[in-house]
Amino acid sequence: MTFSDPDASGAVALAGKKKQAAPGVSERTLARAQRRHRHDQGTTSMSNTSLTPDQLEAQIELQREQLADTVDQLARKLDVKAQAKARLQSARYQLRPEAVAAFVGAAILVGGLVWWRRSR
Repeated sequence: MTFSDPDASGAVALAGKKKQAAPGVSERTLARAQRRHRHDQGTTSMSNTSLTPDQLEAQIELQREQLADTVDQLARKLDVKAQAKARLQSARYQLRPEAVAAFVGAAILVGGLVWWRRSR
Protein backbone atom coordinates (compact mmCIF):
# COMPACT_ATOMS: atom_id res chain seq x y z
CA MET A 1 0.00 0.00 0.00
CA THR A 2 1.54 3.34 -0.98
CA PHE A 3 0.41 6.85 -0.30
CA SER A 4 1.69 9.76 -2.30
CA ASP A 5 1.68 13.43 -1.61
CA PRO A 6 4.81 14.75 -3.36
CA ASP A 7 3.92 18.39 -2.84
CA ALA A 8 3.85 18.02 0.93
CA SER A 9 7.32 16.49 1.07
CA GLY A 10 8.83 18.99 -1.36
CA ALA A 11 10.19 16.12 -3.45
CA VAL A 12 8.91 17.53 -6.72
CA ALA A 13 10.86 20.76 -6.29
CA LEU A 14 14.10 18.91 -5.46
CA ALA A 15 13.79 16.18 -8.09
CA GLY A 16 15.55 18.13 -10.84
CA LYS A 17 18.47 19.42 -8.77
CA LYS A 18 21.83 17.64 -9.00
CA LYS A 19 23.52 17.14 -5.63
CA GLN A 20 27.25 17.21 -4.98
CA ALA A 21 28.91 14.23 -3.34
CA ALA A 22 30.04 14.78 0.23
CA PRO A 23 33.75 14.29 0.98
CA GLY A 24 34.52 10.56 1.11
CA VAL A 25 31.36 9.58 -0.80
CA SER A 26 31.85 8.22 -4.29
CA GLU A 27 29.78 9.41 -7.24
CA ARG A 28 28.48 5.85 -7.64
CA THR A 29 27.17 5.83 -4.07
CA LEU A 30 25.56 9.23 -4.55
CA ALA A 31 23.92 8.11 -7.80
CA ARG A 32 22.58 4.97 -6.09
CA ALA A 33 21.14 7.05 -3.24
CA GLN A 34 19.52 9.47 -5.68
CA ARG A 35 17.94 6.59 -7.64
CA ARG A 36 16.64 5.10 -4.40
CA HIS A 37 15.27 8.52 -3.40
CA ARG A 38 13.50 8.94 -6.75
CA HIS A 39 12.07 5.43 -6.42
CA ASP A 40 10.81 6.06 -2.88
CA GLN A 41 9.76 9.62 -3.66
CA GLY A 42 6.23 10.35 -2.67
CA THR A 43 5.55 6.92 -1.16
CA THR A 44 5.20 8.34 2.33
CA SER A 45 4.22 11.69 3.64
CA MET A 46 4.42 12.82 7.23
CA SER A 47 1.79 15.51 6.66
CA ASN A 48 -0.84 13.18 5.22
CA THR A 49 -3.51 13.18 7.94
CA SER A 50 -6.00 11.03 6.03
CA LEU A 51 -4.30 7.81 7.14
CA THR A 52 -5.97 5.64 9.74
CA PRO A 53 -4.03 4.56 12.82
CA ASP A 54 -3.86 1.00 11.47
CA GLN A 55 -2.40 2.25 8.18
CA LEU A 56 0.14 4.36 10.05
CA GLU A 57 1.16 1.39 12.20
CA ALA A 58 1.52 -0.82 9.12
CA GLN A 59 3.58 1.86 7.41
CA ILE A 60 5.82 2.30 10.48
CA GLU A 61 6.33 -1.47 10.75
CA LEU A 62 7.29 -1.68 7.07
CA GLN A 63 9.78 1.15 7.49
CA ARG A 64 11.24 -0.55 10.58
CA GLU A 65 11.76 -3.77 8.62
CA GLN A 66 13.41 -1.87 5.76
CA LEU A 67 15.65 -0.02 8.19
CA ALA A 68 16.62 -3.27 9.94
CA ASP A 69 17.51 -4.82 6.56
CA THR A 70 19.60 -1.79 5.66
CA VAL A 71 21.44 -1.88 8.98
CA ASP A 72 22.13 -5.62 8.54
CA GLN A 73 23.48 -5.03 5.02
CA LEU A 74 25.74 -2.23 6.25
CA ALA A 75 26.99 -4.34 9.15
CA ARG A 76 27.91 -7.18 6.77
CA LYS A 77 29.57 -4.76 4.37
CA LEU A 78 31.65 -3.12 7.11
CA ASP A 79 32.73 -6.39 8.78
CA VAL A 80 36.11 -6.68 7.08
CA LYS A 81 37.27 -9.52 9.32
CA ALA A 82 34.30 -11.72 8.39
CA GLN A 83 34.75 -10.90 4.69
CA ALA A 84 38.43 -11.84 4.81
CA LYS A 85 37.64 -15.05 6.66
CA ALA A 86 34.96 -16.01 4.11
CA ARG A 87 37.31 -15.22 1.21
CA LEU A 88 40.04 -17.34 2.81
CA GLN A 89 37.61 -20.22 3.36
CA SER A 90 36.46 -20.16 -0.27
CA ALA A 91 40.04 -19.89 -1.57
CA ARG A 92 41.15 -22.78 0.61
CA TYR A 93 38.95 -25.27 -1.23
CA GLN A 94 39.35 -23.81 -4.69
CA LEU A 95 42.04 -25.22 -7.00
CA ARG A 96 43.63 -22.63 -9.22
CA PRO A 97 44.61 -23.82 -12.71
CA GLU A 98 48.13 -22.44 -12.31
CA ALA A 99 48.68 -24.50 -9.15
CA VAL A 100 47.37 -27.67 -10.81
CA ALA A 101 49.60 -27.12 -13.88
CA ALA A 102 52.65 -26.53 -11.68
CA PHE A 103 51.96 -29.69 -9.68
CA VAL A 104 51.48 -31.83 -12.82
CA GLY A 105 54.64 -30.36 -14.36
CA ALA A 106 56.67 -31.09 -11.22
CA ALA A 107 55.31 -34.66 -11.06
CA ILE A 108 56.27 -35.29 -14.70
CA LEU A 109 59.74 -33.85 -14.12
CA VAL A 110 60.34 -35.98 -11.02
CA GLY A 111 58.99 -39.07 -12.79
CA GLY A 112 61.25 -38.40 -15.77
CA LEU A 113 64.29 -37.94 -13.54
CA VAL A 114 63.56 -41.18 -11.67
CA TRP A 115 63.13 -43.08 -14.95
CA TRP A 116 66.33 -41.57 -16.44
CA ARG A 117 68.32 -42.36 -13.27
CA ARG A 118 67.17 -46.00 -13.21
CA SER A 119 67.84 -46.51 -16.91
CA ARG A 120 71.51 -45.54 -16.55
